[in-house]
Amino acid sequence: MPPWRTPDGWQTGYRKNAERMSVDPHAARVNASTADRRGLPDGISEESQRTARPTSLLLLVLVVLFRLANASLVWTQFDPDEFWQAHEVAHRLVYGYGHLTWEWTHAIRSHVHVLPFALAMWGLRLLRLDTPTAVAWAPRAVQAIAAGLGDIWLLDFSSAYFGSSSAGHFALGCSLCSWFAWFAQVRAYSSSLEASMVCLIAQQLVSRSDGTSVPEPAWWHCRPRCGSALIALAFAIRPTSLPLTLTLALVLGGSAAGGGATATATPQRACDRGPPHLPLVPRSGGDAGPVGEPACLPRAASDAGTRCVSPACARPIPASVIDVAPSNVPPHTRNGSCSVRATTAPERAPPTPTRSPPTRVAAPAPRGCTLCHLRPCLRLCLPALAVLGAAAATDTLLYGRPVLPAFGFVRFNLRQSTGASAYYGTHPSHWYMSAAFPAVLATHLPLLAVGVREATASERRLLAAPALLLLLLSSRPHKELRFLLPTLPIAFAFCGRGIASLPPHWRRRALALLVMTNAPVALFLSLVHQRAPVALMAALRAEAADGVLHSVDVLTRCHQTPSHALLHAPRVAISILECPPPALGFDRAALARQFPEARRSGCTNECDCFFAAPGPALRRRMRGARPAPTHVALFDDLLADTQVEQVLRRHGYVELARMPHRI
Repeated sequence: MPPWRTPDGWQTGYRKNAERMSVDPHAARVNASTADRRGLPDGISEESQRTARPTSLLLLVLVVLFRLANASLVWTQFDPDEFWQAHEVAHRLVYGYGHLTWEWTHAIRSHVHVLPFALAMWGLRLLRLDTPTAVAWAPRAVQAIAAGLGDIWLLDFSSAYFGSSSAGHFALGCSLCSWFAWFAQVRAYSSSLEASMVCLIAQQLVSRSDGTSVPEPAWWHCRPRCGSALIALAFAIRPTSLPLTLTLALVLGGSAAGGGATATATPQRACDRGPPHLPLVPRSGGDAGPVGEPACLPRAASDAGTRCVSPACARPIPASVIDVAPSNVPPHTRNGSCSVRATTAPERAPPTPTRSPPTRVAAPAPRGCTLCHLRPCLRLCLPALAVLGAAAATDTLLYGRPVLPAFGFVRFNLRQSTGASAYYGTHPSHWYMSAAFPAVLATHLPLLAVGVREATASERRLLAAPALLLLLLSSRPHKELRFLLPTLPIAFAFCGRGIASLPPHWRRRALALLVMTNAPVALFLSLVHQRAPVALMAALRAEAADGVLHSVDVLTRCHQTPSHALLHAPRVAISILECPPPALGFDRAALARQFPEARRSGCTNECDCFFAAPGPALRRRMRGARPAPTHVALFDDLLADTQVEQVLRRHGYVELARMPHRI
C-alpha cells in the first residue's frame, strides 16, 4: 500500500476562505509533500490538521485542576437553590434523612440533575471517606469537573466552528477569566450543568467552517444521534434548555448541510469510481484520467475538458502529481472552487487489462414511500426518546409514583405568571438586556462586539440560539442572573473570535485587561460577600463534633441557609421556616391558629407569618418545642427586634458567633 493512502479511505474537501487558499504552485507542492510525509490526505495543511486535532490530555487536566481550585476558593452563597436543589436532595437519597423543599414534594424537579452528586456521596460512603467536610464539598467538586469539561468542549467547538485554533484557545481564556463563570459555574445549579451540556452539544454537532474534511473515526457518523440524545438529556435536567439547544442544532445542522465535510455523502460519477491510487496522465485532447481506465466523458459536447475533481465528487490524487494552477490556467482545466492540472507521470508498462466488476446502482425509492422519508427522522428521535424514557423511569422510581417533572416545571414557571415563580421576585422585561447581561459579561462585552463584527454572516447565525433563550426568559416576571449561564459559552466563543482578529500585541493587552478587571470581582464575591450561611454550617459542624449540638432552629427567610448536606450529623435535628408559594395552596385557618397576631397581614406561609410578628411567634415556638433547641441561627435584623432578644435571653441563649454576610 502506498504511504500516502490510509486504510480508512479518503475524505477530501476545499477551503472556502480566500485568505487560506494558496495560488502559488510551489507552496501547494510544499504542502502536498509535507502531507505526504506525515501520512495526511492531500490538500489538507498542517494548520487544518491542528484545528481538527483533539484537545491534548495535558490541557484537559490543567483546566479541570483550575476549576477544582476555583471550587475550593468559593466560600460564599449565591442563591439558596444551590444547596436545596442539589446538595440536600443528593444527601437524602444517599443517607435517607434530610429536608426537602416544596419543589420536590410537588415533583417539579427531576432527579437527573442530582444523580451525579448522589453518586459522588455514595462513593465516599462506600469508601468510608464520608466525613462532614467531604460530603459538604463533594457536589461542588463534581460540578467543577463538569465545568472544566465544558471549557474544553468550548475550545473544541470554537476551533472547529470558526476554523481557527487560536479562536478556540482565546474562547477558553475568556471563559477562565470571566468573573461570573468563576463565581457561579462551579456551583451545583442545574443552570451550571446546563451550560456544560450546551458546550458538549455544540462540540458534537459542529462542522468545520472552512470546508476542510479530515479523516474521522467511525463513530463520527453517530454524532447527530448523539447530539439528539444530549438535547433530550439537557431537557430532562432543565426544560428551559430546549429552545437554546434546538436552535443550536438547527444552526449547526444548516451549516453542515451548506458546506464542510459532506463529500462522502455525495454519489460518485462513473469517472471517479476507479482505484484512487492510480495517477492522472494527460491524454489526447487534453483529457486526464487514470492509467488503464477509459477517459472521463466530457460534460457537454462543446466542452473540451472534463472536471475530474470537485468538492462534491472528489477523487484522491497522489501528492506527487497534484499541482494548484494559478489564475492564468485555461478555463477548461479549472474546477470551480479549486483549479487542478495533471503533471506527466513517468512512463511505465501498460497494465494487464482486467474486467471491472459491474457497478450496482440502487433503484430510487418510490415517491409514495413515506417510511423512507421518515427513517432519518426516526434515527434522530429514537435516542432522544430513549433518554427521556430513562429519565421518566428514574423520576418515577425515586419519587415513588408516576411523575413527569418537566411538565410540572413548565406549568409552574410558564403558565402561572402571578403567584408562582413571581412570588420570589420580579424584574422588568428589559432587565436581562439592559442590566443583567452587560453586568455578567463586564469587560468581555467589547470583545463580543468585535467578534460579532468580524464574524461572517453564516457564523452570526449562531447568535440566534442565545437570543431566543433571552427573549423567552425576558417574557417571564421572575428573573435571575444564574439563568444566563447557558448563554455564556456562545458569547465566549465570539469573544475568542474577536481576540483572534486583533493584532498580536493587542491580543496580550486584551487578555491582561480581562484578568485585571475580572479577578478582583471574582475573588471578592467568592471569598467575602454573602459568606455567612456557609460559615454558619462550618461552625455548627465544629459544635456537632464537640458533642454540644443536638438541635438547631434556623430562623431565616425562605431557606437562606443550607441544612443537613453541609452539616452531615444524623443525630442533630434542624427546623426551618417553610415558604411555599401561594399558588400551591395553603390552609388559612391553620395559619391563623398558629399565628394569631399575623391574621391581618394576609400571610400565606409559615415564613411570612413568622416575620409579620416575630416576637410573639418566637415565644410560642419556644413553648411548643420540647426540648428547646440547643442553638438558634438568625440574622441581625431579627435580633434587633427587642421582643426577640428578650425571648432568647429569657430562655438562656447567649451569642456564640457572629458571621459577616453582606459588605
